[in-house]
Amino acid sequence: MRHILSLAIALSFGGAVATDLRIYPSFTEVREPVSTAGTTLTVALPQEAWAGVIPGSLDLEGLAFVSALQNLEPNWLATLEGKTVYVMREGGRTEPVTLIRARDLLVRDSAGRYFTVQFTQLQFDVPPPSNPLSASQTLVFNLPRAGSGILSYLTRSVSWQPRYTLRASDAGAQLSALADIRNSTDLPYEVKNTELYAGDVNVQGRFSPPAPMMELDSAARATAAPAPKIQNAGDLRGSTSTPSPPPSVCRPTVWSPCPSSIQS
Repeated sequence: MRHILSLAIALSFGGAVATDLRIYPSFTEVREPVSTAGTTLTVALPQEAWAGVIPGSLDLEGLAFVSALQNLEPNWLATLEGKTVYVMREGGRTEPVTLIRARDLLVRDSAGRYFTVQFTQLQFDVPPPSNPLSASQTLVFNLPRAGSGILSYLTRSVSWQPRYTLRASDAGAQLSALADIRNSTDLPYEVKNTELYAGDVNVQGRFSPPAPMMELDSAARATAAPAPKIQNAGDLRGSTSTPSPPPSVCRPTVWSPCPSSIQS
């Protein structure tokens, strides 16, 4: 029987759109509704989150697109290069300087002298984002028409493991189970439904490292390899004897544990 565990929490990935997650022990399938009123759809992921995406797994379902352009965007601090920021000196005194390079925090003072500082010494006229030093990947889909669809991809940044607690006393024993769900990035998901799967699952597909920039037109899409598919390895149970091979077609075990324990 298939069970769905509904979680009314944010897995510390933070978007307003409700997302469905299918969490396996070593990876997660993310399915997020997207829509656009124009002919372009822009999707942005922090670089840390993009690094966990399984190459070739990102797909746009129900929404046709003509081409897609992937680009590495600079971090927030890099957008301030050539502008005035403030350096906090000893005694609480601040000094206006010009940010020359965000990469190594090279600045120039009013006397024309160059030196490097630490990020904790900097002050700004506007509040910085929560990850000012983190770059992001932007994927822009060019569409023939406006519409709605599902953005899906596989990521290794979210995983889960069962955790069991046995409490024993003279009165008897009680076994409880929790689901430890881990999100290793700072990208929050607003979770609508979550399915927890246990068992060996193989991801099939041709993988190649993600390029900093990718452009895919309609002609290339016709010959491109399909997005990786999830292959169920069957329900494998321990045995005192040599186990039989798993059936050729079988869904993996689906866990629906007691209260969930969320860790990020």
